[in-house]
Amino acid sequence: MASSEAPPSAEPWRPFQSRLEFEVAELALEVGLNNQKTDRLIKLCHRCIVGKEKFTFKNHKDIHIKWEAASVRITQFTKEVISVPYDGKMWDFDLHYRDLWGLASDLLGDPRIFPHFIFDAQRLFKFNRDTFVCFVDEPFTAQDFWNVQSQLPPGGKPLAFILYADKTRLSSFGTAKGYPVVAHLANLPTNIRNRRGIGSSHVVGWLPIILEDKDYAGKPSWVNFKNAVWHESFRRITASLALKLKMGQWFACMDGVSRWFFLCVLILSADYEEQCVMSLTQGIMSLWPCPICLNALWDIQYSDVHRLLSHDRWLWSHHYWVDLQKRVVRLGRAKVSQVDKSYQAFPHWQDLRHPNQVMDISKMIIYATHNILMEDESPLGYLLLRCVQLYLEVDIYTAFEVHTTGTISEGRSAVQALTAFMKQYITKTEDDDKSDKDWSFPKLHMITHLFNDIEAKGASRNYNTKPNEQMHGPLKDWYQNRTNFKNVAEQILRIDHWVHITDDIHRHISDLDDYISSTLSLFLNVFLPACNIPLPDGRRIHLKSNVAADSDANEITEYQFLRVNFESFVDWRQHTGLLADLFPLALIHPFDAPTGTRLRKDKQLNLFRAEFFSIRSILHGALLVHDAGLDYFVVDTVDTDMFLHVKEMHLQAGHVYR
Repeated sequence: MASSEAPPSAEPWRPFQSRLEFEVAELALEVGLNNQKTDRLIKLCHRCIVGKEKFTFKNHKDIHIKWEAASVRITQFTKEVISVPYDGKMWDFDLHYRDLWGLASDLLGDPRIFPHFIFDAQRLFKFNRDTFVCFVDEPFTAQDFWNVQSQLPPGGKPLAFILYADKTRLSSFGTAKGYPVVAHLANLPTNIRNRRGIGSSHVVGWLPIILEDKDYAGKPSWVNFKNAVWHESFRRITASLALKLKMGQWFACMDGVSRWFFLCVLILSADYEEQCVMSLTQGIMSLWPCPICLNALWDIQYSDVHRLLSHDRWLWSHHYWVDLQKRVVRLGRAKVSQVDKSYQAFPHWQDLRHPNQVMDISKMIIYATHNILMEDESPLGYLLLRCVQLYLEVDIYTAFEVHTTGTISEGRSAVQALTAFMKQYITKTEDDDKSDKDWSFPKLHMITHLFNDIEAKGASRNYNTKPNEQMHGPLKDWYQNRTNFKNVAEQILRIDHWVHITDDIHRHISDLDDYISSTLSLFLNVFLPACNIPLPDGRRIHLKSNVAADSDANEITEYQFLRVNFESFVDWRQHTGLLADLFPLALIHPFDAPTGTRLRKDKQLNLFRAEFFSIRSILHGALLVHDAGLDYFVVDTVDTDMFLHVKEMHLQAGHVYR
């Protein structure tokens, strides 16, 4: 080095305290750790420094070996080759699946999950101040579960599966795709079944995806062949169900009782396109493939494929929303801008994503466009808006977490009203040269079966595709970040399995922490007084369990928020609402005074104008959106409970509802 050159800094990592700290920070930045995970990494580093625990990993291979050793804790994936004939030769495909009886056994043997199992059909009633009304929520409270158990031998218990399948894009451009099959146990309640972690959804299969062949693409026989591959694969995944249904399976449960289980499929959760593959319906003129001969689900006793399928809820984003936007655009750029500004001014509300999520846009649409799509300026646009209002009403009834005979009847009435208005709209748009929307598609018809599905299967969240579609996100992340883009099925399913192993180990660590903290608390509460040492503040000691050694019991401080507990009109349980303390005003219900003449538009769109009162005591929070002057509308589309509250207010105010 030339003498004129300055020597390099002895501590080039400054302002970081050391090279190690810089490299840890660099790693967190490089892999994109969020604040919580960065804190977790730092705490792990400190635990290594303390040296109370051994850290023997030297490289990623050591970690891989440990994960493989732990994989036996729950039922693992199996890889098989299935063969299907086509064009005079056999075609082979790799199939990955997890044994469904093995998965059920894992959950039945889990001490935290087992107490939540329901093995018998239930009929539940609630007194509504006048009489007892029957209600349904979980699958085991609905008709199909009851029907299955009624056909079993005396003492037989249905162990019912909910299966979901849907093809998904793994890469941004859709060149790589995955075809997961996801399973839930319908014997578990929704708060376990639809959450993440032990007892929730499990990927139980990865169906083959047949690449298009230029020699066969477009031929009906090729389409039939792809369906045959799907059903042969599905038949293999569900083989243990078909076998266990014939004779049943005895299992020694954790409560010391041996039960005679009969495995079945109770619900198939899928969008409409996937339902066509499951049921082998390829249009009204289809003659082949035969839905009886080829359908894998006919092998499973008590599982009528056409009864297992359910209403596909999502009509908004691809149909109503698209047509409504076109109606607004026709009115000019100024009207489009006015709608955008209405959305931007829409108040924030708990669990309402604001304002660019398509499904949440539906909750705001009436309030954002009621002054745009006016009956005199856009008769068809206004008629469509009335159809949208009725569709949203149907959709809210569909989303109820608990249904009584009354709400099912009201939901059916809403469907009838929507059907009638849609017939008017479709008829009137036939003569509209600018209308290019064809409403003749099966999804629109399927809403007529909606409440039959609810009576048969319980609340729509039991078969809704949304909880399962949320699993696509992690699958895509694993594909992008954890695979070499070759033989991706095995790599993705291995990671999925390790994630479930992580949940299982965490649960056992939590059990250990709970045991240690409760034992130590009991000891200190006896030991300290025996030694004439007063308990802190004179209170018994209750140590918090250290659920994860790298996590703290964080305290959340709410600033300018009001917490309100109220009884839900839907499921009659106590719920908590968070109200932003932005205005010293509250919505009041005028019991003893009229609110004035009700506008015709308000009647037709079921809009409820609010009155205000200075905050003294709050019974329920409400989302209000400004209309004009001092008027505010109560937004009844934010959730199912608010919908019922506003409906009750309409009735008590003497409004003609709908």
